[in-house]
Amino acid sequence: MLIGATTENPIMSIVPAIRSRCQIFEFQALDEADIQTTLQRAVTDIYHLTDDQVEANALELIAVSADGDLRVALNILETIHAIDAAQITVAAVQNFAQQQHFSYDRKATKHYDYLSAYSDSMAGSDTDAALYYLAILLKNNDLPSVVRRLREIPYTYIGLANPE
Repeated sequence: MLIGATTENPIMSIVPAIRSRCQIFEFQALDEADIQTTLQRAVTDIYHLTDDQVEANALELIAVSADGDLRVALNILETIHAIDAAQITVAAVQNFAQQQHFSYDRKATKHYDYLSAYSDSMAGSDTDAALYYLAILLKNNDLPSVVRRLREIPYTYIGLANPE
């Protein structure tokens, strides 16, 4: 019996010969309340911190930052605790979250999701969304895809019906 887990899309990352012989189960992201409950247990049972050592909303902010991934939330908590074992503060969480990178991989489907969202937001004249997705793409050094999408926009959405 072989049990494997991946955060990547199995259609893209697992060889078809192996994939055809496996059952694939998709796990959904956890909601923030469940993550916060587990974080509270970790703070109490593992780190032995009291309620007055954990600033209000700090665990909630970690849960939001984890984006549905309990492993990420526990890693954030562990890192913040390693920095200051006496307390968990909102400022520490915010400072740590600013240093984190977007989840992004050019070989995975998330890359194409960002590109699609970028194109759709431009086509729908949603300036804020277009700038947000542009920032993600540029932050991850994907200038060629951005340029290619900018070149395609006139052809796709305006067309060449009347080139004059």
